[in-house]
Amino acid sequence: MRRLAGPFASLAGLLAVSCLPGGRLPALTGPPPTPGRALGPVVEVAPDTGPLALAFASPAGDEVEAPLPTLVFTRAMHRLGEAPDSPAIVARITPPVAGTWRWLDGRTAQFSPQRGFAPSTAYTIEVTPPGSLDGQTLAAPVRLAFRTTRLALLDAELAQGPSGRLRVRFNQNVTPAALLAALRVSDEQGRRVAVEALDKTHAQWLDLRPLRPWPAGVIDLAVARGLVGSEGSIGLAKDETRRLREADPVVASLSCGRTVDEDEGGESRSECEEGSAIDLSLSAPLPPATVRSRVRVTPPVPLELRPLWLDHGATSSYEIHARFRTGVTYKVEVQPSTGTPSRLRPFLNEGATLTMRTAPPGPRVDLLARGTHMPPSWTAPLQAQLERVERASFTVAPLDLADVRAPVGPESPAFVVRGAHVRQVER
Repeated sequence: MRRLAGPFASLAGLLAVSCLPGGRLPALTGPPPTPGRALGPVVEVAPDTGPLALAFASPAGDEVEAPLPTLVFTRAMHRLGEAPDSPAIVARITPPVAGTWRWLDGRTAQFSPQRGFAPSTAYTIEVTPPGSLDGQTLAAPVRLAFRTTRLALLDAELAQGPSGRLRVRFNQNVTPAALLAALRVSDEQGRRVAVEALDKTHAQWLDLRPLRPWPAGVIDLAVARGLVGSEGSIGLAKDETRRLREADPVVASLSCGRTVDEDEGGESRSECEEGSAIDLSLSAPLPPATVRSRVRVTPPVPLELRPLWLDHGATSSYEIHARFRTGVTYKVEVQPSTGTPSRLRPFLNEGATLTMRTAPPGPRVDLLARGTHMPPSWTAPLQAQLERVERASFTVAPLDLADVRAPVGPESPAFVVRGAHVRQVER
């Protein structure tokens, strides 16, 4: 098969480099497409006219990720069909990076590094390209200047426990010694908390632990501007701060997991559904033993506290299960811890109270024909799931055009069910 040369081969190179970081196509001229001509030229690449010049160069600027240095010239430099590294390109990269320059087409050259460019580093590339195929040369070398992605703090996480692990994570490798020199951990009064590194080698995340148990209350972390990673010379752009722990946890919410709407004396109110758990949410994790010791129910009933998940022996999400009697009003209390907050024991700073009464679950009907438009010829049965319903009557009415186009709302159900509670069915 004969290889294409000329403008169309160069167009392929131009389109390829347009997707590179910082890349853009040079201005192209040509007539607009001719209607009805499938093979008419939509874009025409300028022919080899005028002096040799650089049409495109990349990368440039800051925060360049995975750079692939690329040059596009206005005239053919490489003869198609020859080895991709011919003619040779003379280039100096500072700091040095091993790799190979190759021609992607007659006008486009690209550098492929063996192991990539180091992060957080300022690079310069000076290229002396060969002459064009018709013997023209550039008046001066091509110079590129750019900086690769700089070091950044991603997050910091403090595990539970009096001596829980502190994990600090960056987007690049950092040595423990460099981090400790730039790091400050402090308590609510701003007093420094001494920490040591558990890791011995550089990594993107480093684990630390306190020399003494963590203090109670707020714990803050700060990393000073200028911290340099292990693979580059450009440091953090600004001081970074993170709050590792807020003040001692409080009860965020205390509520029935499922409710039943009751209408009593013309007044509507919600009761806890029989068999439902009480949902308890805290502002920060605490161990189950600490939370269980603070839960009270009046009048007393046997209860069980179930954590929904555990992370290092603590969680902020619980369910309270108890044998509540139907129709009886109960007071569920989560009482705050007593005494003075201490770094040696978990502490609940603020509690909550829920007054509730249980009621039998109400009837429920689920229509299983959701979102279905039935044709007039429909003969299959409509399926419904009934819970605590002895009998339910259904009325199905045809939809006119106005019904179909109207939004579904609480006053416009697609199906009408008499004698039972119904979940809204969408058209």
